[in-house]
Amino acid sequence: MHADRTSTTRFPVPVDAALRDAGWHPGRWDIKQAEIWADALREHTSPAGHRHTVFPAAVEAWAEFGGLHIAPTGPGRQIAPATLHLDPLHGLHMARTLGDLGRALDTQTCPLGAETDSQAL
Repeated sequence: MHADRTSTTRFPVPVDAALRDAGWHPGRWDIKQAEIWADALREHTSPAGHRHTVFPAAVEAWAEFGGLHIAPTGPGRQIAPATLHLDPLHGLHMARTLGDLGRALDTQTCPLGAETDSQAL
């Protein structure tokens, strides 16, 4: 089987295409950069004392997808797709907000990136 956009079953075809156009490929893994981001988030404390929770699933997502600039080209089904920059440091100063959200959802949260047009985290 050759590697083309239809050979993967992990993501829907439009998602796979957007990821590949951004530079992702199966097996992409930059754990060194992911650990740099993890250390930066762990070391950050807000003026009010809030800290980020860094957990293995977040580090794995950063290792595989971190640094990608994703610019979808097609229309969305329900809403227009957003341009994304997958860099967790976009959320560095959002430790309290993400902590509050995690408690409200009864789970851990950590930043993944931002919508570059709207600055949504």
